[in-house]
Amino acid sequence: MKTVIIIFVFCLIFSYASALDCSLCELGPGFNERNGYNCVDLGGDSVLCTCPGGAYELNGPCHTTVPLTCSSSTTYPSISSPCLNGGVFIYNICHCPSGYGGAICEDKSDYNLCEKVRCKNSGVCAIQNPDGPYEGVCLCRYGTWGDYCELNGTLGFCSAGSCLNGGACRENIIGSTRFAYCQCAPGYKGTKCETNYFTCPTVGSFVDADMHEQGKYFECKLVSAVLRIERKSCPKGLRYNASEKLCMY
Repeated sequence: MKTVIIIFVFCLIFSYASALDCSLCELGPGFNERNGYNCVDLGGDSVLCTCPGGAYELNGPCHTTVPLTCSSSTTYPSISSPCLNGGVFIYNICHCPSGYGGAICEDKSDYNLCEKVRCKNSGVCAIQNPDGPYEGVCLCRYGTWGDYCELNGTLGFCSAGSCLNGGACRENIIGSTRFAYCQCAPGYKGTKCETNYFTCPTVGSFVDADMHEQGKYFECKLVSAVLRIERKSCPKGLRYNASEKLCMY
């Protein structure tokens, strides 16, 4: 009886210890990085076991009912991403937005909030907290405006002909000076939205060549037999990858 109890206690200790390192993720032949299996040591007695199809297990091996000699044709269910704070999970790695780092984008304190922010028109990124948590904000030069200083203004007020091609005019007052800015429809740019630089060629997602560094991309949809364009945005600091159809860095 004592022997049975000792063996049982030993098994419990071994089971707990195995959760503290990457040996927990190893299931046998065929379960390797090439087939989608990997291990990320998160520290703090935690490991992340990555599995095929974007699946993962925290402090536990991948769930599987297939033989250990699995083939490349085997399909697996996809589980939600382990990445926190808007991170994107691809190639068994979390790609984190601006201001976050760590294996699953869990760490904010040690990362430069301006590291991945790209301001246009010679704008400069600064760390501020105007509406709550600290974030990287673009400080714009005289005559420019927008989240990334992407808008070029003209002195004066908005008028009926200020913006072309469906652009919306917005006014911004700095001190005693007033500027009019055109927020252009998707696919147009210029001080007055005079330049059409993108038109939907077909249904799908496409890189925004003018605002790619700011994480913008286009989504083209077929609505009532007509291609309709929408501008989309990745989490701040990430870029749209056309080949992967994902936001990543």
